[in-house]
Amino acid sequence: MVGGLFSRAKKPFPSRHYAFAAFLLAQFLPQYHWEIPEPDFSEWIHDAGAEFKNSSPMWILIYCAWLFRLASIQCHGDNFQKDVMAALRMRLAKYDASEIGPLMELPNLLEFWFQKLDVAAMEAKANPSINGQEMPLTYPAAIAFIALDGSSPWHMNPNVPNVSVFNVTVALARVHDRMLPRMPNIVDMISKQWQP
Repeated sequence: MVGGLFSRAKKPFPSRHYAFAAFLLAQFLPQYHWEIPEPDFSEWIHDAGAEFKNSSPMWILIYCAWLFRLASIQCHGDNFQKDVMAALRMRLAKYDASEIGPLMELPNLLEFWFQKLDVAAMEAKANPSINGQEMPLTYPAAIAFIALDGSSPWHMNPNVPNVSVFNVTVALARVHDRMLPRMPNIVDMISKQWQP
């Protein structure tokens, strides 16, 4: 996954934070997308439901970025992740907005969603069951995406159908199950590519 980003030079980035920021940015380009095979990516979008076909691709990428962030924090600590976000802003500042378009807002977008997903994870841990059944971690994450994303048809609408929440919960659970085990290896690979 990271070979193309790092093969040009032994130390193509000035710091480990910058290497992580470059990797994170690349995952929002169509040719990367966390190296999720297109059939799987399409299946997860389909699982989320037709009403979210325009919103759910970004939700999947953001959710993967959040899992990557958690693995990065576990390996390098919370301050490291803050430095990665600062490096991402510095990297993007080198571009003209007309060159990269909406990616210019990626740091703000990620910081917004990271906070919401952190809260969703805390909620899932604090309330591990709903109506006597185990609540998946992705349930409050699904609610956050559906309610807070301006592109969601149910943005800020408390009357979202249960089936809609269920579909997004299932789609995110599939993303979670597939991508969570991969993230520590990705973090380790990037860390080894940049040695001081």
